[in-house]
Amino acid sequence: MKRAFHLAWSLIQIPHLALSLFLFPLLCSVLLVLGQLVVTTMFIRSVAPTVPTTEVIQEDFNPVRLVLYGSGARRPHLEVCRWVASPSDPTIEVPPRAACAPDSLDVALNVSDPRTFDVGRYAEMFQGQIDRLHVCKDCKPDVVITASTDGKHHSRAGSVYGLAVMSLAFIPKPEERSERVEKFRAVNEGIGDILFYMPDASDLVRLSGANGAIPFAANIVPLVVIALWLSVRAHRKVLDYFSQNDVLLPLVAATGKRTFYTALWIVTGARVFCFLAASLPVVYLGLKDIGGVRVFDSLRAHSGLITVWLFALVGAVALCTIVSSIADLKHRQAFRSVLYRYVPILVALLGAFVWTATFIVPSPFMGIVRNVITSMPILGLAPLFAAPVTLPSVTFVLIHAVAATILVVLVLRNNARWFGAHLEEL
Repeated sequence: MKRAFHLAWSLIQIPHLALSLFLFPLLCSVLLVLGQLVVTTMFIRSVAPTVPTTEVIQEDFNPVRLVLYGSGARRPHLEVCRWVASPSDPTIEVPPRAACAPDSLDVALNVSDPRTFDVGRYAEMFQGQIDRLHVCKDCKPDVVITASTDGKHHSRAGSVYGLAVMSLAFIPKPEERSERVEKFRAVNEGIGDILFYMPDASDLVRLSGANGAIPFAANIVPLVVIALWLSVRAHRKVLDYFSQNDVLLPLVAATGKRTFYTALWIVTGARVFCFLAASLPVVYLGLKDIGGVRVFDSLRAHSGLITVWLFALVGAVALCTIVSSIADLKHRQAFRSVLYRYVPILVALLGAFVWTATFIVPSPFMGIVRNVITSMPILGLAPLFAAPVTLPSVTFVLIHAVAATILVVLVLRNNARWFGAHLEEL
């Protein structure tokens, strides 16, 4: 290993090679990070409770209602159901009449006193959008709005359909276009923070600008993907530099195939470190300047998951990098090169598609499917990227990290043997 580090340091000292490997990542990192911070600023402003500057028109036909109810037309008159104590057991709440039987697409208002609570603002929000508005202490359809006495309300959706129901409240009806500013403010104040329940998540997922995990993941994941691309390019660039000058075979013969191959990855890692060292401080300061110290509050609350996630992210990206490097090494074998280059991408896309599709059927079993996908290297790349937001169990993220690390070691050993036996093909 000492010889490999010495050889890597010698390679880095070659002026032409050093400029192409390290100067470009530094310049690229500054531009990319600035672009990411601009996008993050736009995102935070878009999800913050501000008044929209453009006019949004809600016609009588609504595609969301079409998906939810099978008809895009306005719903019948909203029925307000104030739940009462059961005659047989006063500690149990029941609907006041048969027509008020709860449905998953209803909205519930959890309040301390259902009999006296004024539901006027909420009835106005959901008039023509849903069928029933339940006023109760703890009934729980897919959408539950908790109206606290201190004015700090929050809402919880139990499925993607619940999120769709909640979204209907934000779009003004045609007759409300002239009052859309007041409408939007009223909805934001009444609904408050939006929380999403997932049976496989370790906590409720906060879908609002106050969740610092969203801009954090939105900035870290692109950096990691760019680092992957830089790693592959550095790996190929070093090989091309020496092979085009007809010194690759003599250099490997003089230093040893294992030493040279290890040095090659050390140089690749140094290029990635150079990129991240310039990018991460700028991202940190940028996020802190945009969102204030609160942008990191949710990260501190789930510090264990974030730590394991970073470990898993490094392992997953390293595995993808090595697989991609195999495609470069075997560029003379067209079928194998295509296989190593595109099959992992297709597998990752398949995992992302199946993981996303599980939200269509809200059930505990689908939560198990999401956990299994998250724990699998390459297949679970998309859910791993979203882990700081979706908050999966730390156990499955750790399984992904360990499995990816083991595969990295195995693939590296196999790749080193192939490298030494096929130098003439490079």
